[in-house]
Amino acid sequence: MQDQLQKDLNTVVGKLRSFGPKISRTAKQDLNEAAKVIVQAAKANAPQSAKPHQGAISLGHKSKRITIKPGNLKRSIRRLALRRVKSAAIVGIKLGGAVDGWYGRFVEQGTKYQRAQYFMERAKNSAGPIAQGIAIRLISKRIDDLINANFK
Repeated sequence: MQDQLQKDLNTVVGKLRSFGPKISRTAKQDLNEAAKVIVQAAKANAPQSAKPHQGAISLGHKSKRITIKPGNLKRSIRRLALRRVKSAAIVGIKLGGAVDGWYGRFVEQGTKYQRAQYFMERAKNSAGPIAQGIAIRLISKRIDDLINANFK
């Protein structure tokens, strides 16, 4: 009797260990789904100017004048697809491309000419717990589904 119980327990432990890779692969999808809440909050908190602004970017020994359109920062906020990050969903400002929010850190942290606006931090503080709850619920559901499928 005890030998059979030990064999069953070893089988259960082996199955639970095999869940690790399955859960970690699919947990990233659940985290990305939960990050949408933070992206929406950051876009809602991002300041938007009423008029275009002129800026300059340095290209080695030359500089180029550019026009920054109103709402550019808001459009550049998204979940960043960082391949090396395996167990997190990073929300930030996309750099480069047609919608370039390179100046977002100056708006967030301030400069000597402009006070800090902390729009990303406000989004994290307001929507972070909601996103965390969504992620926990989605990952728990996925784990329950795996357990129910393997132990029936």
